[in-house]
Amino acid sequence: MVSPAEAREPITPSPWVIGPEKLVTYQSIFSAHAQTNPMCLSSDEASELLQQSNLPRPELEEIWRLADLNCDGWLTFGEFACAMHLIGRRRQNLDIPQELPPELLALASSSGGALALPSSTGS
Repeated sequence: MVSPAEAREPITPSPWVIGPEKLVTYQSIFSAHAQTNPMCLSSDEASELLQQSNLPRPELEEIWRLADLNCDGWLTFGEFACAMHLIGRRRQNLDIPQELPPELLALASSSGGALALPSSTGS
């Protein structure tokens, strides 16, 4: 049973939860830059965006490693949103986690990791 004092303590939200407003922002950025494939950002497309954070290259490489769940060199929307959130939190002086936090893992996993490139067979 929870004591009355414990019940009054505010619950501190995880810094890794992405709010709905941020998701809308990330979706707009993703959609505007997904030129090669509307379902994924290529490594070139994503790198260009992520480098705008001005974080050191080793930190960006670590964030990429965490966000690109299937290590295919492409970011789905969920993976991209995770990368952007990790960058935002790093810029707020939070340490980059050793592994993707469960809150972000759920998002990155939900958008699928399959590469959905258009067929080049011309049919």
